[in-house]
Amino acid sequence: MWTALLFGGLGFLLYLACAVLMLRIACAVGPSRIVIGAAVVVGIVTVAGALVMRPVIFFWPLFASYSLLSLMFLLAFGAVYKSISLRILADLLQRPERSDDYQRIVARYIEEESYRARLSLL
Repeated sequence: MWTALLFGGLGFLLYLACAVLMLRIACAVGPSRIVIGAAVVVGIVTVAGALVMRPVIFFWPLFASYSLLSLMFLLAFGAVYKSISLRILADLLQRPERSDDYQRIVARYIEEESYRARLSLL
């Protein structure tokens, strides 16, 4: 069982390396598609690689450890990638005075980006 957990952890490290590399290389594809696609592909490769290296492997501990680590990363990535407050802070850090008017922030990030983008989906 410990071997299966080890393979799951190694698979996650492979996934992390692939996701970071693909995010730096691929510009035409959205980042969320890259990290989700890489998670699925590397998950299949991890199970297949574990079966090649050891013909008998505990599938569920391997898959559970890989899935847990991958989903934790995907949730953290999604929270940071879609965070409006982090974009506001990053924009304020780029300004020389590191401040902005409250109404401009609300107009730029809440009304324009958030509200109008969601309204256009309807």
